[in-house]
Amino acid sequence: MENKSVVSAVISMSLDGFIAGEHVSNDEPLGIGGLALHNWMSDGSAETDKIFSEGGKMLGAVICGRNTYDLSVPWWKENGPTGEARLPVFVISDDQPNNIEPNGVYTFVKDIETALEKAENVAKGKNITIMGGAKTIQKFLRKDYINEIHIQLIPILLSGGIRLFDNLDKQVKLKPIQTISSENAIHLQFLLESEV
Repeated sequence: MENKSVVSAVISMSLDGFIAGEHVSNDEPLGIGGLALHNWMSDGSAETDKIFSEGGKMLGAVICGRNTYDLSVPWWKENGPTGEARLPVFVISDDQPNNIEPNGVYTFVKDIETALEKAENVAKGKNITIMGGAKTIQKFLRKDYINEIHIQLIPILLSGGIRLFDNLDKQVKLKPIQTISSENAIHLQFLLESEV
């Protein structure tokens, strides 16, 4: 019997709960001050290297929303967020964008159910990451499709922008399963109570 994929929301968040600053645009894809949310990725610490190494070995597919795709594809290019690993990325979108990367790893789907089904098929028991944005993660949480939440908690107060946990229709209980401190972040992993 094949192992079932663990579906995790994985995202960086400010201490006051924002995943992007105010005024997100093509020029400022993480909003004003939001770039600080990703500084941890290049801090060169042993802890950060371990997080990327362990996470990469277990990852089979990525899901994101259309806004995340539109704002990130100029940096991701055809390889997607996993770089040379070229793992498949399922983008939830009502239509095909004009900026599709030739030979890219992207598949565009209409809804979260189709994205999850296709991701499970290609992941073959490896993990699936829901990497954003906030609305996409909220949709998956409302449908109880997420097993774990991995937050890179960044020591900054953005004071405005896009909140991660708005628009939920119920209380969600979590069990802490791992905490790692690196130079620029505290990495928190939670299991959803329904998975305990």
